[in-house]
Amino acid sequence: MEPSHPGAPRRTDPRHALGALGEEAAARHLASIGYRVLGRNVKAGGVEADIVALAPDGAVAVVEVKSRSGPWHPEDRVDALKRERMVRAAGALSESGPLADRLFQFDVVAVEVRADGSAVVTHWPRAFDSPL
Repeated sequence: MEPSHPGAPRRTDPRHALGALGEEAAARHLASIGYRVLGRNVKAGGVEADIVALAPDGAVAVVEVKSRSGPWHPEDRVDALKRERMVRAAGALSESGPLADRLFQFDVVAVEVRADGSAVVTHWPRAFDSPL
């Protein structure tokens, strides 16, 4: 699995920097609880998955990472359209290759990046269900 933008120039927009910090914190958190990160910013089915990982039970987790530094709840940003895109990515990943014939799950990770640079990570494994 390749990043969707290999070799792309680094973005200087603060939102992208916040997103990158959040994705890094989410990947570290997932690894610390037994997930094996297979790819980040993975393109599949015409959409991009923030993280694709193997959960400890062997299921493939398509993970949406939402980061914030302000007073809103990032997990609230995983709306019906975002869930549909996550399902579309999982469907494409399940069609062929090493992830075919595996169970899939949909996780959400919210990352609050504090002013001192520390991160508070909240993880919802199997945040929603969907038949592929």
